[in-house]
Amino acid sequence: EIGQAISGQNSGQDLLERITRIFQKRLAYDRCMILLADKDRKHLRFRAGYGYTDRQLKFLNRTAFHLDRPEARGVFVISFHEQQPFLVNDITEIKNDLSLKSLSFANKLGSQAFVCCPIIADGESIGILAVDNLQSKKALVQTDMSLLIGLASVLGISIRNADLLEARQEQFRSILQALAASIDARDPLT
Repeated sequence: EIGQAISGQNSGQDLLERITRIFQKRLAYDRCMILLADKDRKHLRFRAGYGYTDRQLKFLNRTAFHLDRPEARGVFVISFHEQQPFLVNDITEIKNDLSLKSLSFANKLGSQAFVCCPIIADGESIGILAVDNLQSKKALVQTDMSLLIGLASVLGISIRNADLLEARQEQFRSILQALAASIDARDPLT
């Protein structure tokens, strides 16, 4: 199903929404979020997910993780920069290593345990894939992290391909507009 979703010619956002629907249907996680870096690579922002309340989604859409601050100590930022996955089964065990903003973020979402993996394309981090089991309280284990690493790599390639396709379509539209303007400029009737 993931292969079918990524093989279609979709916009980046459409692709993310299709992928999260498949994750929700096929994977045994209560919640999932996909955070992607802005084009300027200064912030990570929520782009898609499932399992969150409307209030939590509003909060997620307003939240940005700073990628350009060397003092940033959040797990998502570290995972992004170091391209390393993290399995956290008790957030209280790492609370001294986190910034106040990261702790506040986890508290507002009610997260106690989670797995996060960098989304990598062409050797470059482009985002984070994170899951947790807030309702079921099902423990997260190494196999969960291994599964997410594999899914994140496919997701990275898919996102990059969707971005390239959108850029190519935009370039094609620009060429057509330039040709139309050129023809109009030379036509004595226009």
